Amino acid sequence: MKPIPFVANWDDIHCFQACLSMVLQTFLPTQTLNSNQLEQITGKHDTKITWHTQGLLYLLDQGFEVICQKDFDYQRFATVGETYLYERFGPQLGRVISKFSDIPREITYAQQLISRIDISPYTPTTQDIITFLNSEYLIMCLVNLCKLNNQIGYDPHFILIYNIQYNSHGIQICCHDPGPPAIASRKIPIEQFEAAWSSPTKRDRNLIAIKHPHHPPSENPSSLE
Repeated sequence: MKPIPFVANWDDIHCFQACLSMVLQTFLPTQTLNSNQLEQITGKHDTKITWHTQGLLYLLDQGFEVICQKDFDYQRFATVGETYLYERFGPQLGRVISKFSDIPREITYAQQLISRIDISPYTPTTQDIITFLNSEYLIMCLVNLCKLNNQIGYDPHFILIYNIQYNSHGIQICCHDPGPPAIASRKIPIEQFEAAWSSPTKRDRNLIAIKHPHHPPSENPSSLE
């Protein structure tokens, strides 16, 4: 695979935008959006949680193939809104998500997304990651950054996976971690990744697999790092 451009998180709240920028620059090299443009296409607001639905719709508009796997029922959310957040996440977390989200806007985006891709609830596995990588997708995963860095606590954080490496050290996830701290070409032992990916629970595993059918990321798939 040709080198994946690395974009660091320019503060501590733009990891999703940094990963999205890396995807765009890999498949569409002319798509070098600045921070303001990345905030605009993802609907980033300082006082609100950034849902990834608006960013995925932007990718679809640019001709990308997008597969989103997570145990979240977008159809039910689009139907009952805030009520589903309490059903899925419980009263405490559901209340927090609702408070810091623009629910009417997210319902609209959810309705648009389910009309364009199959996004049924599903908890992905490591084998799904391998399958998508073999088909030349890049993969964005939301992990617990604290657990990824062997720290106590919970900090939701996106990384961009581009390969899985098998060597004498075992199985390692090869990714760009926009940080902070920003780490390009980070290699994470599979056990460490799965623990961070499954935090708080395995049900919270998720992935977004992305590629552009007319702009493959590599000339030779066997050249994966």
